[in-house]
Amino acid sequence: MRYHGANTIAHRRYIDSQGVRKQYPAYYGNYQNIPVPADCNVPDLIEWNEFPILRGKVPFGDDSNAGPDRVVFARRNNNQFTYCFTVYHQDNADGQGAGDFAQCT
Repeated sequence: MRYHGANTIAHRRYIDSQGVRKQYPAYYGNYQNIPVPADCNVPDLIEWNEFPILRGKVPFGDDSNAGPDRVVFARRNNNQFTYCFTVYHQDNADGQGAGDFAQCT
């Protein structure tokens, strides 16, 4: 899946349950070292981005909730976006889905 055009995916803000403003697409650092497909690890890569997967939810605004699931894509210097993989936030110690990312299978 490729997304063409610099303005295809605009940055939008969302406020999480703790009142923290987040902006998507957001930088994805792959701190859990999830295997990256070859077409997402190329010389013209600018960065990896994450975006929430929303199922019947309000994407942005006062009632928004990004939930735990994310799609990760590579942003390249030719303004193309390439789908890489899908991840989710694992539950952390307090039972909230805000822990480390794990790859969906």
